[in-house]
Amino acid sequence: MAARARASDLWRQPGRSANTGLRLTAAVGLAAIALYLPAIAFDLLFDDLSLLGENGPAGSGGLLPYRPLRHLVWLSEFRLAGLLGRQDLAASVYHLGNLLLFGGVAATLWCLCRRLGANSLLALLCCVACLAHPLWVESVAYVSGARDLLATLFTLLALLAWSSADPGQDKPGQAAGNGGMRAGALALLAALAATASKETGLLVAPLLLLMWASGLGPLRRGALVWIVMVAVASSTLMVAYGGVGVLPATAGVLLPASSYSFCVGGTLALHYAAGLLVPLDLSVDYPALWQPCVGMGAAAWLRAGLGLVLLAALAASVVLAWRSRKGDIERRQAAFVVSWTAAAGVALVFVAGVNEPGADRHSLLLLPPLALGMGLLLQQLSQRQPRPRAWPPVGRIAALLLLCCVFVLAGVTLHRQQDWRSQAALWRSTVAVQPNSPRAHYNLAVVAADRGRRGLAQLRLEHLLKRWPDYQPALLARARLACAGGALHRAGHFLERAAGKAAGNTAADRAATDRAVLAVVKDCPGLAWPQ
Repeated sequence: MAARARASDLWRQPGRSANTGLRLTAAVGLAAIALYLPAIAFDLLFDDLSLLGENGPAGSGGLLPYRPLRHLVWLSEFRLAGLLGRQDLAASVYHLGNLLLFGGVAATLWCLCRRLGANSLLALLCCVACLAHPLWVESVAYVSGARDLLATLFTLLALLAWSSADPGQDKPGQAAGNGGMRAGALALLAALAATASKETGLLVAPLLLLMWASGLGPLRRGALVWIVMVAVASSTLMVAYGGVGVLPATAGVLLPASSYSFCVGGTLALHYAAGLLVPLDLSVDYPALWQPCVGMGAAAWLRAGLGLVLLAALAASVVLAWRSRKGDIERRQAAFVVSWTAAAGVALVFVAGVNEPGADRHSLLLLPPLALGMGLLLQQLSQRQPRPRAWPPVGRIAALLLLCCVFVLAGVTLHRQQDWRSQAALWRSTVAVQPNSPRAHYNLAVVAADRGRRGLAQLRLEHLLKRWPDYQPALLARARLACAGGALHRAGHFLERAAGKAAGNTAADRAATDRAVLAVVKDCPGLAWPQ
């Protein structure tokens, strides 16, 4: 009863006053927006060019648009630009929308930290350091990154709504109260919105279950009904809009119990942990991290072994946290935070990481639980001094270190934002970080061709094909340039090479290659090509 009473007090006293908490929340959101103000003037990049055309966002033509909430947000922003009478400002409106979403993520994360007891200045600095991390750059400065912002925002809102029910108000056998019903309904709506933005919204149901089991949410057994509803509704929605493409990849790579699977999992874990701790070599392109595991050399096993040690340590911390969760509120907070981190890590390494192995932006899943956990830990350490003061030594030192981290991370973030200002800047920075990326070199050639510099584009493609002679997009682009220059025989030669490289691929890959080749033939009048 004492533990439950303390949990009730935690919910009823989230800060010194309602006005102070509201001002701090607004300040966190505005600071996050201010950090990314330069992004409003950036161009549309990469997938933006295909997803957002002059006539607005393209739908999928199926039952629902792919990731329907993101599509709805883009459609609203496009209509807003039309109402302003300036469709040439559509890119700026899209970027402004991302900034507002990031401000919402920042404010909601701080509200959740306060709700769960991390309401000190140290917790605030941990939250700000998390938001200043350069891992957010791709999601905020890149319009297509709205998927990550929306999914994160509504996941945090679901947890905030679920924690809003006072644990002390429910008793065994008591009928569902208004607080529990309201919390469950809001969590369900937020979970659906998160899943409609990105498939990682499926994490909401396990997180609600962890919060309930740790005693930080509604304590009634009836709360399990809401959790089941969240899981079923989210899964159904994901299937309805076709967001199941990552599951076959996961089953094909990591589910078989083999040394190859362990190598891939460990390599991914080490890669994402390094991106969190030392975010200096982040890139839009992602390396094929499974390739070093094919040969199973000593270097591959060393990297994989370090990653597997990290995963084992995380699993052990979860077990220890849940064994001691029946104590005071701090132990239950620790159990939830560690479990949230582990759930995000499993989704990162074994699902999202397999679909795009090494894509740095997926590490965002780990930032909110780490911010909450660090805030709670430092707050407790600063309060457990032998002689409490207004500013104990641990608090002063931690606050100074965190403030330095905030400035360093913000500086790296501001510098990395400039890589996203244009296509040329984006792919130049990618080549600098990953010189062995054929996609980066290919996109630099495309940028040169779009600017009318055909000679430079041809030169880049020739250098690319010397290093990667089987790279199909480069072969097709080389055929287009040859056709534009009147060298039809040369264009046919490159098309034959591109078609031949797909001979041993799957039927879907061969069909995609045929469509790409026929598109080049259609745009090249006079080119003789077998039908």
